[in-house]
Order: sequence, then structure tokens, then C-alpha cells
Amino acid sequence: MKPGWWGIIRGSFLVQAALLPTLVVMAIFLAMFYVGNLTMLTQQNAMKQVVENDLESSARLAQINSRLQTVNADIYRLISQASVGDVNGALSADVQDAARKVEVIIADLLDYRGTEAAFHQRETLDHFINDLRDYEDAINWIGSTLEIDAKTAIAFIKPYNARVEELSAQLSAIITDTAVIAKQRAKAATESLRNAAYLLIVAAGGVSMLVALFGYVSGQRQKLLFRDTQLKSGELVSKSEHLSQALSELDIIFQNASIGIAHIVGRHIVRVNKAIEKIFGYESAELINQTTRPLYKSDEACESFGQEIFTAFASGAVSHRFDLATHHKDGSEIICEFVGSMVDAHAPEKGTIWLISDVTVLRRAQKDLLEAKEHAIRLSAAKSSFLANMSHEIRTPMNVIVGFTDNLRRSVENSDHLQQLDKIDQAANHLLAIINDVLDMSKVESGKLSLNVRSFALRSLIAGVCDHFLPIAAGKGLALRVAIDPEVPDRLLGDELRLKQCLFNYVTNALKFTPAGSVEIHVAVDQAGANGLLLRFVVTDTGLGIDAEVLPRLFSRFEQADMSTTRQFGGTGLGLALTKQLVTLMGGQVGVDSSLNQGSRFWFTALLQPETAADTQIEPAAAVGPRRELRDFSGFRLLLAEDTEMNREVMRLLLSKAGIHADVAENGKIAVEMAMTASYDLILMDMRMPVMDGLSATRVIRTLTGYTKTPIIALTANAFEEDRQICMDAGMNDFLSKPLRSDALQVTLSKWLGFSEGNELV
Repeated sequence: MKPGWWGIIRGSFLVQAALLPTLVVMAIFLAMFYVGNLTMLTQQNAMKQVVENDLESSARLAQINSRLQTVNADIYRLISQASVGDVNGALSADVQDAARKVEVIIADLLDYRGTEAAFHQRETLDHFINDLRDYEDAINWIGSTLEIDAKTAIAFIKPYNARVEELSAQLSAIITDTAVIAKQRAKAATESLRNAAYLLIVAAGGVSMLVALFGYVSGQRQKLLFRDTQLKSGELVSKSEHLSQALSELDIIFQNASIGIAHIVGRHIVRVNKAIEKIFGYESAELINQTTRPLYKSDEACESFGQEIFTAFASGAVSHRFDLATHHKDGSEIICEFVGSMVDAHAPEKGTIWLISDVTVLRRAQKDLLEAKEHAIRLSAAKSSFLANMSHEIRTPMNVIVGFTDNLRRSVENSDHLQQLDKIDQAANHLLAIINDVLDMSKVESGKLSLNVRSFALRSLIAGVCDHFLPIAAGKGLALRVAIDPEVPDRLLGDELRLKQCLFNYVTNALKFTPAGSVEIHVAVDQAGANGLLLRFVVTDTGLGIDAEVLPRLFSRFEQADMSTTRQFGGTGLGLALTKQLVTLMGGQVGVDSSLNQGSRFWFTALLQPETAADTQIEPAAAVGPRRELRDFSGFRLLLAEDTEMNREVMRLLLSKAGIHADVAENGKIAVEMAMTASYDLILMDMRMPVMDGLSATRVIRTLTGYTKTPIIALTANAFEEDRQICMDAGMNDFLSKPLRSDALQVTLSKWLGFSEGNELV
């Protein structure tokens, strides 16, 4: 019995020893099967996630692209439908709304660039966004400029419309690029799936062989695993077919993209799309597998740009952009924008992908725009110079008219003559008001008008306006009323002069167009907040009223209700337009409610600051002292520098009223010589004189002994604020604008001489 059992046991161990290698091989095949199955599942999930992400990115870009095309079409439609001069009229809000939509699109693209865009796409998107910002600036320029008609606006915006269409095409190219990336990823995923499938098949085959050997242990289980493997392999084949179809669709997108796309390896063209054929005029067969030389204008350009591109990518740049002046196959000159990036920064041998656009029209339009802008700047400077000269030339004789009129009014007793002098004075003031309106409008257009914010008393300002207009209202039999709400503070911070100017414009019109009834000024708090008080000023009249069709353009320059208004009532049509510009500077708005024969209600708002104790400053007495004349100025010695004989006569007359006999110099050079030989308490210096002007003379006099603190007062017909600053910079102390009135001269003399020892104010 023992030998029999021993033989069985011994044989069993021998069999197991002989089968041990087979068991090891079986374990290896089983491990391969497990790894293959796990790999397949992992790759399948990864591929699915990639496709979903790419689809989401493509959909988001497509939605942005659609919005961009809509805004672009709206802009062109708005400007095309505008009548001449209306681009900044009724359509201004629509144009500005379109600009805001472009701004939102830019924000969305910036978000996409930062969160979803491929690394090599980002520079392309940066240039794309910059071009859209130019487009937004162009729209805002059209919406804000004051001298552009519809035809000019269309010519100006057309190249930008074309560029936006190209930008839209670039978005399509980026979508295509995203699809190409998806294609590459899908292909890699497919290869991985295939490898996993092969691994599964090999493992399944090995396991099947072992199952045949060990069928008595696990035959049924291995058959089930093999069947499952075959099913999964079938699924992989089906997915591979779907990927092939997707790649085919991506190729269609690539070929039909409106922007040129080229794949270049080692300065040889590997692949191009149809847009490249259109841009350069070559068939694809003429370019593929050829060098990039046909894309350049000359051998030198090819070599130069080739070296530039190589240097850029060799230095670590992930993308590169440049404009290239080249030619079409037919010889015509074109300008192309090249934006390229490496396929794989870690594998330069894979080459670069280039997006190529024909920007000939855009670049020429940009050049024309730059030249037009420079021309406009020159014209603006010439206009400002012309207005300054005209102001000077008009104010100089006006100084004589106003000066002699003022003197005659003090000496004439005949009532008829006094009335005539009053009318001369009113006409002079009217002419000066027109000149000031034209100058102010010019300042607004050139951006040189600024606010002079200081403390003022609102109720005193309103009282001054009423005092000015009461005689006019009484002469027409009109009642002039004022209503100021109790919650309106009296002391405020703002530009008192500009606020009064706006009220003057409104009240002037109200009195002019109201034959009977009343005119009322009402002031109320519109809003109160952390930024200050928004006050509402309303001027209501019972006059002729305005046709509803005229109201939308009433605040435009040179606009009046109709031509008969100009013939019957006069006026330049600048007052309301200037009021709108001034109110805008003060942070407010303007408006009007009116209908024919029902009167009018003009209003504007202004953002002002309530005065606090910290804002209250005690100014020097000389600057803000009471306007009381000195008893006698005869103890002072003055020097008058004035080149015009009539102006010298007017000044001598005005100074004689103050008891002053002044020495007179006909130009700046003589004034300097007189200052060197005599001592003067005050110098009145004209700015424009022959031989040596007043500014140069002032600078020289300031270097003379004893004249470092002598008051030097500018006499000028120049009315721009910068003229005042130029005088101050030259060393002058104050500024008197022509035409000069006796009361203004008295105030200035009191300011600079009135508090000297021995001269008491009365």
C-alpha cells in the first residue's frame, strides 16, 4: 500500500513542478489582460472628456463670433441710415450702446483667453482683442466727435467693418485650431485604445491557450472574459470610425476657414487651406512641398523674415506676429498679417502653424486715418490761432469803443444822448458775448476748457442774474420770478462763472421768446449723495414754445427753431450747445419740455459740493477786498506799455479818472529802458507789442534791481485761459482783459495799490 500512495503523491508533485512555468505565464497573461482593460477604460473616459471640453469651447467661441457679427452689422446699419450731421444726434445713444457691446465681447474674449484657450492661441487672441479695442475706439470717436457727417462716418468706419469681418474669420480659424487640437488628441486617444485592444486580444489569446490546458479548472470563466474582450474591441472599432468622421469634418472646416492657415516645417510648406490660395493667388499644388519663397516679395525679404522667425522661436517665444508687404501672384501689392505658433514647443521638428490675413485695406485705412488725425490736429491748432487772433483784433477796437462810451456816459447829461450811449454799450456787450461764446465753444472742442472750482454763494449768484435781467423784463412788461427750495444750501463749491453763464443763456432765450407773461427761475436739490449735491436749475416761460420735431436737435451747434427765428430774434445758435457742454463738464445734463404756444421749460443739473468749514479759506484782502475806490491814486507812479495810440488814449483817460498820470512806452523795449531809469509802483503791460512784446519785457524787468515785487498787470485782448497762465509764468501778477472798463481798473488798482502806506480806503 505505501509504495502505491507514495507514487501517486510523488507523481502529483512532479506534475505540479512541470506545470509551474505554465502557471507563471498564465499569471503574466492575466496581468496583461487587467492592465489592458484598465488602460482602455481610462483612455475612453479621457477621450470623452476632451471631446466634451472642445465642444464647449467651440460653442462659446461661436456664440461670441455671432455677437461680434451682429454688432458689426448694427454699426454699419446705424451709420448708413443716419442723415447728414445726425451721427451724433438721435443715433448717438445707439452708437454708444454698440460700443458697449463691443466692450462686453472683448471682456468675454479676455475671459476665454485666460481660462480655455490653448497656450499657442493666446497671442493671436491678444492681437484680436487689440484690434477690437481699436474698433471700439473708432465707434466711440464717431459717437463723441462734433464735426462729422454720415458720409464721413461711413468712410471712416468701413475699413473697421471689413477688419471685424476678418477678425470674425480669425475666430473661425481659432475654432478650427481648437478642432485640430481635438483631432490630435482624439488620434492619440484612438492609438491608445487600439494598443489597449491589442493588449487585450493578446492577453485573451494567451489566456485562451492556458484555458485549453487548464479547462478542467477555469474554462467557463475564461470563455466569458474572451467574449467580453471581443465586445469591447468592437466598441473600440466603432469609436475609431466616429473619430475618423470627426477628423474629416475638421478637415472641411480647415479648408473652408476664411482666414489663411499654413503648416510650415523647416521653411517648407506642408499644408495650406483655400484662403491661402485666395490671398496669394497660388493653387495649393503650387505651394505644398515648396519653400516659403513665394510668400515673400524678394529673396532678401525671405531671408530677413526667416531669420527673424527663427530667432523669435529659438529665444523661447511661443508665437510670433509681423506684417509683411508682399505681392499677389498677379504682381499686385498686398500687406499680410502673419501670426504663427509652434506645433509643439518641445519638438521644433513638427514645425509651425500660421494664420495669415490680407490686411491691405485696413493698413491703408489706418495710415489714412493717422494722416487725417494729424491734419485735424493742425487744423485745430490753426483754428485756435485764428480765433485768438480774431479775438485780439476785435477786442482791440472794442476797447476803444467801450472806454470812450463809458467816459461819455459819465459826462453827458442829455437824456437822448445817454440812451444812445446805452445802446452802444449794449451792442458792444452783445458783440463781446458772441465772441466769448465762439471762443468757449472752440475751447470745448479742443479740450482746453476747464472748471475753476471755488466757494460761492448761490443765492447771491441768482440775485445777480435777476438784477441783470430785471430791466429787460420790465421793458417787455414781463414778470421775472425766482424760487429756491429751502433745502438748497447757500455756500457751495463749483465754477460760479460757468454756472452763471448757463443761467444767462437760458434766461436770455426765455425773455427773447416770451412776448407776454412771466419767466421763472427755480432751483431745487435733485439728488444728494456722497459725491455731492446734484442741483436742478429750471427756467420756465410762458412764451412761444417749440415744435416737438425741433426739440431733439435744439442743443446742437448753430441750431434754432427755424430760420425765421434768426431773422426775427437774432442769435448765433451757440448758446444752448455751449450750455450743454458746460453742464457736461459740471457732471450734469440738460433738457427741455415744450410745445407750440404753450411756453417752454428748460432745465439743467450740476454736481456741486456743499461748502464745509475746511473748504472756507480767507483770501488775501487785496484779492477779494470790497470794490471801493481809493480817495486818491495821485501819489503813485505808473508805467503804461501800449503800442496802439487809441488804446493809449483810452488808458490815459481811465487813469486820469483815478488821479494818475502814467508814463507811456510804445513797446516793450522802451518800457524796459524806462524801468531802468525810473522807479514805478505799478506797470500796466500790453502783451502784444512790436520790437519787444510784453512777456519778454516783463521777464527782463523782473531781473532789474527793485522790480522783483513790483506789480505788473497784463493788458491783453487775448481771451484764452492759457493766455492768462502765460502771463503768470512770465512773472506778471494779474490780468486785465480788453475791452477794459473803469470799474475793473479801479478794482485792480485797489487790489495792488490800495493798501499801501498812506492810502486809506473809504
